[in-house]
This record gives sequence, C-alpha cells and structure tokens, in this order.
Amino acid sequence: MGCVVAEVSVGETAGHAAPPSDRDALMALFYAQYGRLVRLVQVVNAVDDSDAREAVHDAFVKVFARPRVLRDASTAEAYLRSAVLNAARTRAGRNTRRRSHETPTAPADMTEPGTASAEPDDVARLLSSLPRRQREVVAARLVLDLSEQQTADLLGLSQGSVKSYLHKALAALRLEAGGEPT
Repeated sequence: MGCVVAEVSVGETAGHAAPPSDRDALMALFYAQYGRLVRLVQVVNAVDDSDAREAVHDAFVKVFARPRVLRDASTAEAYLRSAVLNAARTRAGRNTRRRSHETPTAPADMTEPGTASAEPDDVARLLSSLPRRQREVVAARLVLDLSEQQTADLLGLSQGSVKSYLHKALAALRLEAGGEPT
C-alpha cells in the first residue's frame, strides 16, 4: 500500500498540479524517509502498520500541497517530520475517543515477569506505557536518529527537556522490562 498509494496521490493536490521538479523532490524525500516515519508513528502511537502508513501518507499529501516547502531539503524534511507527528497526534486523539466508547477487552498475555524480550509486540507494549511526550522523544532520538537539538526543535522543547524526557523514558523502560533502574 505505501509507495503505490503515495505515487497515486502525488499527481494533484487541491486541484493544483505540482511542477515536475517538486514532484521529483517529494518522491526522493518519500523514498528516503518513508520507512523511518512509519516507524516513528508506530512508536509514538503504538499503532499497527496500516494506521502508521496512513498517517505518513496524509502528511506527505499535506507537504505536497505546499510546494514552496520543498524548495529547501532541510526545511522540507523538518516540515514533514512535524506534519507526521501532528498527524500521529490527531489519529491518537481520534482513536482514544473511539476506544472510550468501546467495551474494554482483556489484555493480551504478558511475558513472565523479569524476562526481557525483543519481540515487536513487547516493545510496542513497553513503549505504549510511556507518556506521549516521552514516546515522542524516544522515537525522535532512536527511530529518526535526530540530535538532541533537532529533537528539541521538532517537538518545541528545550534541549534539557529532551535529555530529561529521554532519561526518564529509558529508566522506565528498563524497569518495566525487568532491568535495574538507573
């Protein structure tokens, strides 16, 4: 679904055809960042692959609707990351409101306490236990491999807050996974 959907949607947005150079720039950005941004949404929202792909696709469509953003690669990349995070937050809010009206289900079987596992479901469960801002910092630093300053700029935080959120998140994950707190 990922690449094909984006290529189909790239042609025209809001009735305006983008110049070929902008289309090429977006497609290059798409192929370079798509996988990492899907993973970012999965980590931040603890959602499945298809929901994450839809959020990233929506963000690419929004970026494509603003061709001026594409003229500077670093600006386009930063704008895209912000658009993806905003789409992820919007989807998380919708999903939370939708789940509040559903009947709760029993939690899935958990692994034996004190055993660490690197299974994707276990990692997602651990990450979903973190507060949203900590998940965002973990995702930006570890999934997108952004510097502290880039993470601070992306999330509108100070560099010290990024360090603090990351430290608290990693300590909580270690503790939850059965390790020693630091």
